[in-house]
Amino acid sequence: MNANKVFTVLSLGALLATSAMGCVVREDDGCWDCTTDHNPPPPPPPQYEFIEMFATEAHASSEGMPGSLDYASLQATGAPNVMECMDDPNAWSPELAEITPGTTMSGNTIDEYLELTFPEAVYVSQVQIFESFNPGAIVAVDLESSYGGAPVMVLWENFAGDGPAPCPSAFVIDVNGTTDYRYDRVVIYLDTNLVGDADHDGTPNDDYNSIDAVMLAGDVPL
Repeated sequence: MNANKVFTVLSLGALLATSAMGCVVREDDGCWDCTTDHNPPPPPPPQYEFIEMFATEAHASSEGMPGSLDYASLQATGAPNVMECMDDPNAWSPELAEITPGTTMSGNTIDEYLELTFPEAVYVSQVQIFESFNPGAIVAVDLESSYGGAPVMVLWENFAGDGPAPCPSAFVIDVNGTTDYRYDRVVIYLDTNLVGDADHDGTPNDDYNSIDAVMLAGDVPL
C-alpha cells in the first residue's frame, strides 16, 4: 500500500513538472511527447457546392398586359421557354416602350425594372439574363438579399445598354471569383428609350424588350 502511495505522489509531481514546461500531459489525448507543445489540428476548410438556379418569384414595374398572365413578370421565372426571337407572351415585357419625348434610340433614364427572387442565397459567381425580343435595354443589374443580410451590390451598369446582341440570347455577367456576401435576388433596370423603333414602323411604343428567364449561379456552404 505504501509503495502505491509513493508511486501516486511521484506521478502527480511529474505532471506538475511537465505542466510548468508548457505541456499538459493528459491520458485521454495521447500526448506524451513533452518536447513540444501539444496543439489540436486546425479545423478543416469550409466546403462549398456550386449551384445554378432560375427565379421562383418575380415583380416588375409594369406588366405587358395588365391583369393577364401573358407578358407578366411571372413569365420570367423558371427556365427559358422562348426559343425564337419574337414577341412571345411566355416572356416578360413592360406595358409600353416608354419613349421620352424628343429622344430616339438613346437615353440615360431608368423607366422599368424587373425583380427576381431565387430559392437559395449564394456567393454569386454569375448571372445570365435570357432576352427573347429586342435586347439592348438593360442598363443596370443589382444584387440584393431578400432577408437583409447583405448590402445592395451593383453588379453591372452601362447606360448605353447591353446591346446590340443576338436574339434570343443570354446576357452573361461574370463576377471575378465570387461575391463577399450571399444574395438571392437580382434586380434588372431598363431604359426603354434604347429599344426605340426597333421594327422601324414609325411607332416606337409597340416595340418591346422581353426577358424570358434569369439564372443565378454561385456557391453555397455545405
